[in-house]
Amino acid sequence: MAAGVLLVGGLVVKKLWPPSAAPSDPEPPSDDEPPSDDEPPAEDEAVEPGTETELAPVLAAAVAAPAAVATAVLAPSGERCSGPRQAVEDASSRAEAANLEVVQAQQRARDAERRADDLRRKVDEAGGDGKWRRPVIPYALPAGTAERKLDQFLVEYENPHAPRTPNGKRGWYRTQRTTKVRGIMLSPLPPTEGAFGAGNIAYQLTVKPRGPSGHVVIDDEGVVGLLPDDHVAMHRPEADEAALVVMVARLGGDSDAEDKALRHAADWCSIHLQSHRIPTQLITREEWLDGRAGFLDAGNFAAATPDRPRPEFPWDRFMPLLHQRGSRGIPGVLPTGRKERDNGLNGQLDQAELDVDAARSEAQAAEQRARQAREETAARIQDLVACEIQGTPSPEDLLPGEPAPPPQNPDDDDEGRYYLLVHENPNASLRDNGKHGWYYPTRQSPIRGIVVHTAESFDAEGVAAYLAAVDRPAAAHVVVDPTTTVPLLPDGMTAFHAVGGNSAGLGIEIAYKAALWGTQPAVEELLLARSAVWCGLRARLHGIPVRRVTVDEWEAGAQGFISHAELDPSSRTDPGADFPWDRFLTLVARIAGAPATSPADTTAKGAPA
Repeated sequence: MAAGVLLVGGLVVKKLWPPSAAPSDPEPPSDDEPPSDDEPPAEDEAVEPGTETELAPVLAAAVAAPAAVATAVLAPSGERCSGPRQAVEDASSRAEAANLEVVQAQQRARDAERRADDLRRKVDEAGGDGKWRRPVIPYALPAGTAERKLDQFLVEYENPHAPRTPNGKRGWYRTQRTTKVRGIMLSPLPPTEGAFGAGNIAYQLTVKPRGPSGHVVIDDEGVVGLLPDDHVAMHRPEADEAALVVMVARLGGDSDAEDKALRHAADWCSIHLQSHRIPTQLITREEWLDGRAGFLDAGNFAAATPDRPRPEFPWDRFMPLLHQRGSRGIPGVLPTGRKERDNGLNGQLDQAELDVDAARSEAQAAEQRARQAREETAARIQDLVACEIQGTPSPEDLLPGEPAPPPQNPDDDDEGRYYLLVHENPNASLRDNGKHGWYYPTRQSPIRGIVVHTAESFDAEGVAAYLAAVDRPAAAHVVVDPTTTVPLLPDGMTAFHAVGGNSAGLGIEIAYKAALWGTQPAVEELLLARSAVWCGLRARLHGIPVRRVTVDEWEAGAQGFISHAELDPSSRTDPGADFPWDRFLTLVARIAGAPATSPADTTAKGAPA
């Protein structure tokens, strides 16, 4: 096993390349037939010579930062970046402390909720025999869920069609009110929607391409909490900011189901009336706009988007039910005679519920501080990255050290410069040139493009050694890492590197992992610059336009650049979904002396989504 250590722009790379560590694949088809677009597939995505990377982690805490910069952990590069590096360390420490606060606050909230649940059970068991009993509201559960918080359904289950809110989630609501709650809006659901249970309706609200939303949805089985009171539901623009929205189903149909739904709505509203000190009165739209408080009928307010016809809300039946529940026990309010009849349990429960609210608020505040700390860490890492990549060689800087492409006929050039001609592969077929290798010594078609691969490894020499020993069709024309370009085969030979791209394409292997693009900017800039030099010289020599082509265009004979994944989408993903094509082609164009055109539509056949 050969080994070595390389320091590149502050990145420590340990090279390990055991040629015998080739992954096993099914026996490939014969490659002894004349070259064509049906030549044996190149298993080069499996080029995995066992190399591994060790990052010198002076910024170890930055691993917990957002994904776009989480692994951009760079080792010291001198005093030039000591300030930004220290700023990252400080920000990372604050982020770790904030994350710990979140965990502790969430645990306190869970403990408080358990205490409150225990007291609720005791209060419930103490009911009867003249003792006061807290009203119990059954909470409906949507299919597929085991338990549900009482007021968080739309917060826990994001709507992918909705805008992102300050809490980092998507939903048809706002997370902070700008004014005090002074009304409760009753919104009867259309019969087509109301026929479903509250749980199913809650689920539908998480997938609708637009609002409305609400704070609760109620049917004859109970209540499903959707949003906390301090969130603003998007339901009726004129009332949203200062109103709680109660969506009621099962109205206008079965009288028994309607009666149960109204009773559950009255239970819920009686609690919130006293919590927010809202008078028990129905007011008009004009009175609401004048600043009065009370109950609102959603039918009197215009919706923000086209709405389905809704039934009339039965206020004549609802208001008497509401008044009947005025003497029920309300959190934080002790009705007459309660102290003498509840043996102290209700007072303990009220305090426990206040503790729950306080713990939840504390947890939310801790989460906000943690988000800010993570954002600050990400910003400081970006500053460090900008410092690290200063002075990174450009393609023009690397150009003088790169030899010009040789003539098309490999016989006219010294074969000693090509790794796979010097190091024959004993596991490959014997070729017409008298050597063993996974290639054809000639071409059947003119060169019209370059196929971009990642070697899923970090060292060019290690990849070359692996290709010289692999026991299945796998080759390329060149492999590059941040400091080295290793020529593998002359341009005039047909390397087995991509199904459908061998006969007319050149294959470049970038010694990097497809999943890592965007995580180590300094290293990636070196890789792109060195790759651009090789590709730019070939684009100039072979007249290849600096543009991406789709699979359809390639199969129709177009010239340009294409990815391995586009040619073989069923089994290949390289060079990766985040490969910086725009930056790469811009650098290639600078060497080729031609402008880079806009990337082709990558949604064509065979292109990854």
